[in-house]
Amino acid sequence: MRPDGGPRVHPICPLIHDGGLFAFLVPSPKRTDLLRDGRFSLHSFPVEENEDAFYMTGTAEPVDDERVREALVARFLEERPGLSQAAADLGDQLLFEFRVSTCLLTRTDGHGEPSPAHTVWVAASEGSGRAHHPSPSPGPTP
Repeated sequence: MRPDGGPRVHPICPLIHDGGLFAFLVPSPKRTDLLRDGRFSLHSFPVEENEDAFYMTGTAEPVDDERVREALVARFLEERPGLSQAAADLGDQLLFEFRVSTCLLTRTDGHGEPSPAHTVWVAASEGSGRAHHPSPSPGPTP
């Protein structure tokens, strides 16, 4: 959220570690926004094959645990073969954990129309900030 309450949309590269959602953020308006007001909203864009969508909201906070940071730097480099630790230089980037409060997965029916059987809202487990796994929705899987 911008200081005026409006949304700020910037891409990030999320990482999953130990059941949590994390991201390194360079010095930027997005990082400043999260430090001031930790609310976030993330949305994935559809792939070419379909219009499935994923959306989540919650709060983000900086992570000071050096062991978690080291593990996520290693994951970041692992997912980018050929990128050396020196080239990655994550020193000026803050690590944030994104605590999920709600998320939405919408699957399409193959013709671009949302399928009610495949639209699922998930609330985070009480107090944990980490999403629980719901029972599968009834209906066919596309």
